[in-house]
Amino acid sequence: MSKKNIQAELDERREDLAQWRAARRALSQAKSYVIGNRTLTRANYSEVRQAIIDIEIEISQLENNLGSYMRIVTAVPRG
Repeated sequence: MSKKNIQAELDERREDLAQWRAARRALSQAKSYVIGNRTLTRANYSEVRQAIIDIEIEISQLENNLGSYMRIVTAVPRG
């Protein structure tokens, strides 16, 4: 996966995380929340919490992969 693709995936996962966190806030106030075509209710709170954990793990892995694209330069001294 290229650095550009990793960054695009990372941006998408961060957007997903923001939506799931908004769902968690709404459900903590005994409301329902809609993501796409799914309506979540308070009964889905554990599912929402697990989705947040999963996405945070994915973000961490993507950030680690992105960090592995460091450029290594070798200098050879000339005498």
